[in-house]
Amino acid sequence: MRNHILLFAFSILTITAIAQPQFGISLMEKTLQSSYLNPALGPEEKITISLPHIYNHLEVSGPSFGQLVTTNAAGEKVLDVDAVLPALNDVNHLRENFSIETLGIGFGAGPVRIHIHHAIKFGAFVEYPRALPQLLWQGNAQFVGQTIDLSNDFQINGYNEFGFGASFKIKGVSLGGRVKLLTGLGDASTEKNNISLNTSDDVYQLTLESDYKINSSSYIEYNGFEDTRADFNFGSADLDNIFSKNTGLAFDFGANIEIGKLNIGASILDLGKINWTEDPGNYTSKGTFVYEGLDFTGAITGDSINFSDALDTLDQIFMIEETQEEYSTTLPPKIYVHANFQLTDSWLLAASFYNEVYREKSRTGISVGAQTSLLKWLKLGANYSIYGDTYANIGLNAVLKFGPVQVMALTDNIVALLAPDSANFGNARAGLNLVF
Repeated sequence: MRNHILLFAFSILTITAIAQPQFGISLMEKTLQSSYLNPALGPEEKITISLPHIYNHLEVSGPSFGQLVTTNAAGEKVLDVDAVLPALNDVNHLRENFSIETLGIGFGAGPVRIHIHHAIKFGAFVEYPRALPQLLWQGNAQFVGQTIDLSNDFQINGYNEFGFGASFKIKGVSLGGRVKLLTGLGDASTEKNNISLNTSDDVYQLTLESDYKINSSSYIEYNGFEDTRADFNFGSADLDNIFSKNTGLAFDFGANIEIGKLNIGASILDLGKINWTEDPGNYTSKGTFVYEGLDFTGAITGDSINFSDALDTLDQIFMIEETQEEYSTTLPPKIYVHANFQLTDSWLLAASFYNEVYREKSRTGISVGAQTSLLKWLKLGANYSIYGDTYANIGLNAVLKFGPVQVMALTDNIVALLAPDSANFGNARAGLNLVF
């Protein structure tokens, strides 16, 4: 059991948890993928078929990727706690977004275009105070006489997305919209997240106050602290669960205006939610609980107290109440604004703005870039972006076309790909289209 808890803690600290900014797409406004960020945009060809594309976004605050995991003398990858704790902020977050766009089709002629697609998306969001890992790894002796805030928030889920969109263009003005059917693979998320702990400086008793609730569909099986299983299955899906009982709808809207060589566009995406009705579970801890003598260092390491007894004690302290009520989660709405200027026949300049509100937290980014058509079959671009608290983000993108085959690849932070140990943020996309 101890190994399972340490593995879970390692997993939470190394996955970073739904669409994230893709600034380089603003330089690819005539691809089918640009319509995913603004349904008013899209390719000029009569028929475009998007074959599998893979996109991943990874982001951590505080320690860099390399500080989280080090290699010990035996050559094993281990979590470096001593390096992680000093580098943590007062409040830390981790994000991960991974999507597999299996198939997309765009077709039309004249002013009307239709686009349909399917994608499998997995995401995770974790926010936690520095005091939480300090308590878990170093024990509660350092907090004697204090009340510490252990409130944390997370959401980890996966779902299928089936999209149907259309756009209409007249006199340089394009309007577009998309409706998306969502079928959930699984979810684990906090609905209430307040926890505080006081260690008395008189008799060293612990007083825990909690108003904490976790909802789950399929991902968590809880039978007490000694028998809790979490199975997120990131990156895996099959035909058996492509249509689940967890359903929802979401909507995208976009507009684009052409003024000579200048294009200005804006969109709002992911207005919707998923209803989780398949195998729901709700785990609630609410109240004030007192216990004398539990040292969390011993509970985690198993060195000074019996680990099974510690888990039984945690059950008694938290007094988890389990129910099976259906619930819903909203998708994080996103806003994109972009402007492109065709400087010459071979040079395109671009700027974009991004905002997302997720779990009541707002994230903003801006980007400027340029793309050049070196040859008829090759376009290369670069962009500089500021996203959240990261400022050294240099992106590269490329589009190659051989006959009907269009290959595209991009990243908004090439440093994260070349030197991931020193990065806190990175993303990448790669895939190919067939254009006719």
